[in-house]
Amino acid sequence: LHDRLRSLVSTVFTPRRVAAMESRVRSIASALIDDFEGDDCVDLMKHFARLLPSRVIGDMIGVPVDRQESFLEWTEAMVSIEPNANQSENVQNPAASIYSEFAKLLEERRAERRDDLMSALIDAEVDGRKLSQEELLGFCFLLLVGGNDTTQNLIATGAALLGLHPEQQRLLA
Repeated sequence: LHDRLRSLVSTVFTPRRVAAMESRVRSIASALIDDFEGDDCVDLMKHFARLLPSRVIGDMIGVPVDRQESFLEWTEAMVSIEPNANQSENVQNPAASIYSEFAKLLEERRAERRDDLMSALIDAEVDGRKLSQEELLGFCFLLLVGGNDTTQNLIATGAALLGLHPEQQRLLA
């Protein structure tokens, strides 16, 4: 299954599709940074690192903007660790919400395709067969949860390292 899904990724994440995303990513990043104007201090994690990947991945998959915040909250609930909490419930409840919403979105895409990853996945074939509902849901889930968490942490780590290495920050600027 892993090899089939990996093959699928290469057909869906074409260089053309990735290049087409650049202007949207820049636009989202610029809008988030513009919101910093006038602030003396900004929480990079809260106001940039957590929002950028969520919005980019949400747009890419095809999550409507007005529903992206819910997906972000569910993702954060899954990856946060609260002492003395039932970790099983911390994961199961938000995961069920994400799967439920993705199921609704997949139904919408089956009725009307759009220029998004979800529509491309519905139409994609691997070894001559289309993905099952469970595979589609799992694929969207992994992209959302994995992409949000890893990218958020990458941005934060990169910023921290630039703070520790001002010479590298100057070279980047």
